[in-house]
Amino acid sequence: MSNGKRLAVLVVFMILSYSLGFYVKSAKERGCVDGHPPGLTLDGKQSQALSEIRQQLANTLVAAEVDRLALETMRSDMVVMSSELDRLREENRFYKRLMKPEEGGSVLAIHSMRLFVVDETSGVYRMEMLVQQTALKHKLVEGDLRIEVEGFLHQEPQTLKFEDLVSNFDGLPKLHFRYFQTLSSLITLPEGFSPVNVHIAIRQGKNEYEQTFFWQVEKQA
Repeated sequence: MSNGKRLAVLVVFMILSYSLGFYVKSAKERGCVDGHPPGLTLDGKQSQALSEIRQQLANTLVAAEVDRLALETMRSDMVVMSSELDRLREENRFYKRLMKPEEGGSVLAIHSMRLFVVDETSGVYRMEMLVQQTALKHKLVEGDLRIEVEGFLHQEPQTLKFEDLVSNFDGLPKLHFRYFQTLSSLITLPEGFSPVNVHIAIRQGKNEYEQTFFWQVEKQA
């Protein structure tokens, strides 16, 4: 049975069920026995027809609930598949830039910056980033990263530097790669701080490349 027909049957049965329930309730209020007025009984065919209607209504309700659960599962699966597709597309763009970079000078860029919850109550997060060089001839890249988190502390604009976010700070993250490099670090936000953006600058000699990312946290895998 198609969804349209099933819905129509469900509506009809719901109306019949409501009418029957109203009739039974009214009959009981009038002192009727088993929902029937005194002296009024249903013959075998009528009782069987009523039982079949009730059973069909129950079956339709069960089928509708199964369809609802199946639809919710399908929607959830589509969200997961869409997320996985976005990830694969991003990886494809990443490797495409490595294999076939655009003509011109060497370009440094932060391909991705991700944040994961470690202990939300204590404000601890793990920051991961992927720094990439796109060039026809890949030279050795050496430099460091300047990281700042912009947001509000007690409703006042505030910018926190990387050294304020990590324990046992021993210097800015160092870059040393030819094609790409991944970096990871635990950061702790002060109590009452509401982050908005993460500003990252790559410093290579006299050159500096800057990018800004929205603060978007993922659950720890």
